Amino acid sequence: MILLKDLQTGGQNQDDTLLEASGYGLWINWTDSLNPVLEQTLLDYGGIRIMSAVNQALWFFFSVDCFLALAKLEVWAKYNSLPTRIQVFEAGLRSSYAGRNTIILAPELWLQGVEPPVKFDVYVRGENLPQDHTLAGINLIPSAPVEGFCPGDWRELQADQRLPYKSSLGWFAVLKPLGNPVDKGFQLGWRDFYARLDDILRRNKLRFIMEEYFLMVPLESLRQFKQWCRDYLNLVKRSKADEKEGSYWPCVMGITEKKKLHFNNDLPRSVNLDWNQLMPDFPYISLRDGILLGNEFQIHEVRFANEAHTPDAWCNISLADEEEAGARLLPGLSPQSLIYGTNGYCFYCGQRSHVSQACPSRDLEARDPDIWKAVASLDLSAMKEGADEINRILRGNPEELAGLLKAENSPGVLTRAIFAVNGTVQLRSVSTFWKLRGRALPTDKTEQMAEDNNPIWGLLRSFNNRDPAALEKELQNMQVRFPHDYRVFSLHGFAAMERGDLLKAEEYWRQAHLLALPGSAQAWHMFLLGRLAEYQGQYSEAVNKYRQVLELAPSMLEAEYRILICHVKSGFVDRAIPMLAPLLAKEHNFFNWLLLDPELERGFTSMLYALSAHWREAENQAQEERKMLNNLSSELHNWFMEDSEFLRQESRKIAQILEFSEIRNFVPFQLVIAGRAKVERDFQTKIMTEIKNSKSVFAEYMDRLARIRDESAWFPFPKLLLEFNRSYNLSAANMNWITHNNLRVAPIFKKAQELIQQEKDRIAAMEKRLNVLRLVRDGTLFFLIMSKKFMWMELAGLALIFLVFPLTVYYGGKVGLSWVHDVFVRQQWYLQKAAIIVISVLSIIVATSWTILRFETMREKLLSKAKRQAEVKTREQIRMLEQQRKKIQERRQVAARRRKAQPASAPPPPGN
Repeated sequence: MILLKDLQTGGQNQDDTLLEASGYGLWINWTDSLNPVLEQTLLDYGGIRIMSAVNQALWFFFSVDCFLALAKLEVWAKYNSLPTRIQVFEAGLRSSYAGRNTIILAPELWLQGVEPPVKFDVYVRGENLPQDHTLAGINLIPSAPVEGFCPGDWRELQADQRLPYKSSLGWFAVLKPLGNPVDKGFQLGWRDFYARLDDILRRNKLRFIMEEYFLMVPLESLRQFKQWCRDYLNLVKRSKADEKEGSYWPCVMGITEKKKLHFNNDLPRSVNLDWNQLMPDFPYISLRDGILLGNEFQIHEVRFANEAHTPDAWCNISLADEEEAGARLLPGLSPQSLIYGTNGYCFYCGQRSHVSQACPSRDLEARDPDIWKAVASLDLSAMKEGADEINRILRGNPEELAGLLKAENSPGVLTRAIFAVNGTVQLRSVSTFWKLRGRALPTDKTEQMAEDNNPIWGLLRSFNNRDPAALEKELQNMQVRFPHDYRVFSLHGFAAMERGDLLKAEEYWRQAHLLALPGSAQAWHMFLLGRLAEYQGQYSEAVNKYRQVLELAPSMLEAEYRILICHVKSGFVDRAIPMLAPLLAKEHNFFNWLLLDPELERGFTSMLYALSAHWREAENQAQEERKMLNNLSSELHNWFMEDSEFLRQESRKIAQILEFSEIRNFVPFQLVIAGRAKVERDFQTKIMTEIKNSKSVFAEYMDRLARIRDESAWFPFPKLLLEFNRSYNLSAANMNWITHNNLRVAPIFKKAQELIQQEKDRIAAMEKRLNVLRLVRDGTLFFLIMSKKFMWMELAGLALIFLVFPLTVYYGGKVGLSWVHDVFVRQQWYLQKAAIIVISVLSIIVATSWTILRFETMREKLLSKAKRQAEVKTREQIRMLEQQRKKIQERRQVAARRRKAQPASAPPPPGN
């Protein structure tokens, strides 16, 4: 029993749908093995094999060509064995961006189960079949249902074997080289590239028409269609890889189904394509044809398509092997509802959904300096959802754009960012550039001048609300009043551009450029001239003007970005790709600019290939950087103590960088890469700085320890220094450990930092205690010096008393001073006692005063003498130790000479 439900699989995500179409489904079941003739016939007539299993398969056809294929097989089966049963019924197809096709059937069809067939039969379910299934030579005869079929109006297909049943498939390929035909480079490049194309035409025996540089080629079958696309894409690939100059020339190509078109010179005008918007190197075909080509080709949506997910919507293709294994192109984020339109490019924003005079940017407020930071904070999936939401909101409701521009959600951020891509040339930027001085940029708020009293400011603010005729008249009057004010000409240029007088606009802006202050103001007006040339399709002229902008203001990177865009818009994407890496290195936000830029229809797929390569490289590097950041965080903890301010600061930085790494956006990727490198540089710099500082700190601590040692060595009470000496010895040991170890090792560095802090506190405590010890020592020394002086003065005073008193008594009587004699004799002891007291007091006063005056000098003298004696003693000890070492060394040398001079002992006699 063959069960159809064995082929049933789960449905795919609706958001991943590339194409939805209706057509015909074929359930094929066979006995033993499937005849390859049947499979090849179905493929040649536009069949798509959806899935297969043992003895059964499901196919899908977009058109009634399935009946032609089945009729041809029915005729062939009359002469060949083909035990196969085929059911034909209505079906739907849903194709995903990844190339996965899913068939949609009525629920009752999945319940069918039949026995293996014995002959070739084709059954068609008649309900709701379109009228175009009735084809010449094909009859659908009512038939009894086969056992296992679901209920329905089943009919058996019978074919007239006299008819050929030729497939209706056929295409016209139209190729156009890019560039100016009168340019010498075009003539040489196109001639060489056409010679290679001619080899393909001859090899496949294809006829063609060449008219006004349009090459038109009819493709009669699906095989020819597939072979032509394969050969052309391989030719482009080989030509680009060929280093020989002139091997490659960019060409655009559209391939359309024949239908009612005719193969003649008017074919390019009959094809529904804007040849000026096509991307070179990638053939443009319908989504239906892209599905027919199979998995050998990769389908890419185009951004000017207004009917997405329909079989007739345009797409372009590339060889599937150009995609890296497992890699996928980045999605285009510019909403089609904003890009697509019948108008030309808007001067202000580059969109085609409106004219310049009605651009929504005219009503926007001043430039938002943080808009690209907001875009960078969005994940890529959120950006894709936001773009899809913009499409959903604006499809059929363009008036909702005003609300989107004010919204703070991701659709609102993306909408404002799309308008910000060309913000430099919009009216909201005029006042900013008028206020700039020197070479300052709009982000330099400090370099902006204030508004003066010139009436041009009021005219600028009311620009949008003025009648064009009245505005023109007022501007002309202001030019008479202020003939040398560049701002009048600047605003007059915008007015001329909006009314369509581009020559006048160029004249006014050129005059404003000449009158403007040197620097940013001149550069901006040259930028306007470059944008005007780009607006008119004069891309070479625009590139030259943008280069002049970079000469006037090298930091105005928007000019470099516009040069890249001009190369893409001119079709020469190969000139733009090499500029991409240097530009992204200067400003990472340009990556998001390119994803959102509304003017990249031509070359968009090529840019996506290039951007995808940069994305994958940045994403992989960011993942590696994330691992390195985690290791770096561990290293920081290994090197620094937990209470380190540097550790806390760097840990916050690492945490912030790791948060950035969670956002799948190119800008955060670059921030992670640069941030990790900066953290590591700061880490290494901090270590080297700390090691250098540690050496100076060690030297300072050693000097302080030496002073502490010298000061404490002369303390008169050694037993009171036991605790002090233990602290000193511990500090000395720690300093010695730090000095003799390599601080470039993490554990030693961390331990050294800890010891430095400990020694700082310990030495401070010892110095504090040393002050007390110094007071005790100095007080003791002061007392001893004063006591010595006092004793000598006291002894001299006593000697004087004992000498003066007897002499006074003896000589007083002889000289007639009897009263002196009587007084000293009668009051001898009282007078002596009083004299002793007076002498003692005077001695104390004089000794104290003398000690105070001479204490510092005497203390330093005593300490210096003691130090000299200690040094002499130390040198003597060192000398004695050196003599002992020499004596020991001499004894060892004598002993060694004796051992060498001693004869070797004789060997023992045999038998012992």
